[in-house]
Amino acid sequence: MARESFAFGPFRLDPAQQLLTKSGHPLALGARALAILALLAERAPETVGNAEIMARVWPGIFVEDANIRVHVSGLRKVLGEGHGIVNHPGAGYALSTPVRRCSEEAGRSLPGAAVALLGRDDALAHLSKSLARHRLTTIIGPGGIGKTSLALAAAQAVAGRFPQGVHFVDVAPLHDASLLTNRVAAVLGLRLADADSAAELAAALRDRALLLVLDNCEHVVDAAAVLVEELQAGAPALCILVTSREPLRAEGEHLYRLQPLGLPPAGMAEHDPAAAMRLPAMRLLMERAASNDPPFVLSEAEAPLAARLCRALDGLPLAIELAAARLGGLGLSALLAHLDEALSTPLEGSGPAQPRHRTLTATLDWSYGLLPPPERALLDRLGIFCGAFSLEAVGVVTADREDEAVAGPRLGAAAAVAGLAELIDKSLVVADLSGDQPWYRLLDTMRHYAQGKLAGTELSARLSRRHAVRVLARLAELAAPSTLQAEQRQTANRRLLDDVRGALDWAFSPSGDLGLGLSLATAAGPFYLQLSMAGEFRRQAARVLSAIAAVPGQHSAAEMGLLLTLGSAIYNTDGAVPAVFDAYSRALSLAEALGDVAAKRRSLWGLWLHAFGLGHYAESLTYAEAFSACTPPEEDPLHVRERILAMSLHHIGDLRPARELAEQALSRPPPQGGNVLGGYQYEHRVAILGGLSRVLWLQGHADQARAAARDSLEEGLKSGHALSILFTLNLGQCFIARVTGTPEEARDAAELMLSTARGNALPYWLRYGQVYRRAAAMALGEAPDDAEAFLRGTPWNNGQVELIATLGLGHAHPQGFARFENGEVFWGLPEVFRLEAERLAARDPASAAALLDHADRIANRQGALAWQLRIAMSRVRLPGCHAGSVRALEAVLSRFTEGFDTPDLVAAHRTLSSVTVRAG
Repeated sequence: MARESFAFGPFRLDPAQQLLTKSGHPLALGARALAILALLAERAPETVGNAEIMARVWPGIFVEDANIRVHVSGLRKVLGEGHGIVNHPGAGYALSTPVRRCSEEAGRSLPGAAVALLGRDDALAHLSKSLARHRLTTIIGPGGIGKTSLALAAAQAVAGRFPQGVHFVDVAPLHDASLLTNRVAAVLGLRLADADSAAELAAALRDRALLLVLDNCEHVVDAAAVLVEELQAGAPALCILVTSREPLRAEGEHLYRLQPLGLPPAGMAEHDPAAAMRLPAMRLLMERAASNDPPFVLSEAEAPLAARLCRALDGLPLAIELAAARLGGLGLSALLAHLDEALSTPLEGSGPAQPRHRTLTATLDWSYGLLPPPERALLDRLGIFCGAFSLEAVGVVTADREDEAVAGPRLGAAAAVAGLAELIDKSLVVADLSGDQPWYRLLDTMRHYAQGKLAGTELSARLSRRHAVRVLARLAELAAPSTLQAEQRQTANRRLLDDVRGALDWAFSPSGDLGLGLSLATAAGPFYLQLSMAGEFRRQAARVLSAIAAVPGQHSAAEMGLLLTLGSAIYNTDGAVPAVFDAYSRALSLAEALGDVAAKRRSLWGLWLHAFGLGHYAESLTYAEAFSACTPPEEDPLHVRERILAMSLHHIGDLRPARELAEQALSRPPPQGGNVLGGYQYEHRVAILGGLSRVLWLQGHADQARAAARDSLEEGLKSGHALSILFTLNLGQCFIARVTGTPEEARDAAELMLSTARGNALPYWLRYGQVYRRAAAMALGEAPDDAEAFLRGTPWNNGQVELIATLGLGHAHPQGFARFENGEVFWGLPEVFRLEAERLAARDPASAAALLDHADRIANRQGALAWQLRIAMSRVRLPGCHAGSVRALEAVLSRFTEGFDTPDLVAAHRTLSSVTVRAG
């Protein structure tokens, strides 16, 4: 069936589609104005009388001539200067502009999508199946998510199934729902005797196998539901595809909820920018930005900023398109800073098809304007939640007695629950039903819009206070022991993060509440460390301490609580710097003044941590003993007593009691919930197993060491707690892989440590990863960069200096090897002396032998069989090796009962075989 359209000047009129475009961009016109223009185009350049216009546009209805004048006036405004509509008084109207008639197959030409269709392969596959199985499919989703683009692509993909073609009807310009049936009939080229009769339309389509696409039906859902049910009943070969922001709730309706474009997960853009830029949201941003004039080309270095932008826009194609169009004039940083302003300014030139899509604000206005007052009131209030919220949390925004003085509709609990269901159906609230309980959230774009509706009002202030109180209660719940598994608790923590930030921002704002803010900040400290977000907590703490300093002496308890977490946050970003000691010393002073025993324990633990981080292991042991003295076992559910004593003894080199304490702690019941740090920084079992793995290897139990390191890392990864993962990688997997595994295993462990430290902005741990990565590179035979630059170019702490020397990477301390001759013993000292002896062997065998004897005495005192084996092998390799050295190696090797496939034991057996052959 041929369909006729008309072209004149920059305009093109498609009567069947009821669509007028100018230079390819649709113009908003009512159905009757379009009908008048179509009649004038058909008869151009003839004059069409008023009676003929009335018969075409208002069939069977008497109207005054003034109605024609009003619609023609509207036409002239839309067409602009040179519109070509001429009035011949007493005769009628004519279109004097030359008109060209165009003919095309009905249903074979669909409007082009306004936004590139990226990342929708699964959606297209789903719709293709749905259109084969269901006679009515509705694509639902918020404005700007790309429903129209997807519908057009799906219709094009399945057009071959429908002999009578595909017919697209844009319902958005229709302001009167009663005209829907007539609009559909006009697109299909049908003229109904009763323009409102859905039954007549269905009868006309009874034997037609076609696909009907009804686009943008959210403002006429009731009329659309009636129409599609009538069409399904009367036209069995008809298939209907609908797009709407809410379901039609029609019989037989199959729903497809369209999701935002795929976004880079947190940290991906920093770790793997190339992979992040291949994801759909990023690709759309890049392609749209590249089409600007002049083009804006995104580099991999800008991937983190681009990912932030796409996340801020919720992966909505329309929002990304609008933002990308601004990049040429603003750049990424400025665009992020002025995002709301950029998205509310209309685009010039080649904007999206619908006028209501020319700005994101206009799109949101459209959705908001369709809501009844109670749903608007709920949406406004839900903007207080910065992240996901539960059904129970919705009580925060329902009315209380104070709200009686607030203008606008009051909102009861029952109305809020009913309204929430409606907002979900209208795609304005996103529901996550994947867990044990449902969670809800607003898209960020809608949340900012809703917040703007209440900004500066008395109700906004009351909601902010209620929200902050609610967040404080949730922090207390998450800090308490529970039956939640580790990954479940971390999920709950991440879900609350944005609301913690929002509550703190309000509390410390000019209109906030300092007392409530201090309580929030103190409770948020352990919460931030549970998320390994040490850097962000340091920034929050700086703001809070500044507020406390303004009123000295009034908030000692809050200051103490804040310092107890701040010290740990500083340690995990900068290491054992003086600020760590200052924080815990001040906290100890306050704890003693306030008589707070629990805070005193955490302060002593923090002072232990500082001494331990400096490599002052003997001093750290005194703090560990002081902690034990004031901490009965029954008041130590995390077994911190045994843990820190074992760590200090391990690093001093007293391996036997260190192992006993670690195994004693592991034999006790784990803390309830399995993911409660209690302010002590690392997961209990992860920390104990990580340290134990190195002790076991040093004692000669390589297989047990590998199992402990593996179990520790698995538990750490399962917990999702980055600080615990980094801790066990350092003491456990990275070290154990280097001494018992292949170079490739050592490299993989080091890369995991580097990526985890980078992804969580923890430079202290990043430096340990760099040490292990260099050790793996040397084992692989790679050529690392200049050794001197490596040793002198980084501010290594004492623990890292010891590790560098123990792994044979050189001496990072300015005193070089001399630093290790001052009498202070640490766990790796025998190996440092052995490596130095090997360097001396060729030019000074006697000094090398003496140094090996000294190393062996220390290793024997430590009970470090692994070092004794290496020392024995070095003796055999000395010039002038004698039989006693060979017998000593045999004796040491005979003491091993496991780990026979490890590099050291394989090398020892090879060395013995070589010596035997030479002797023979």
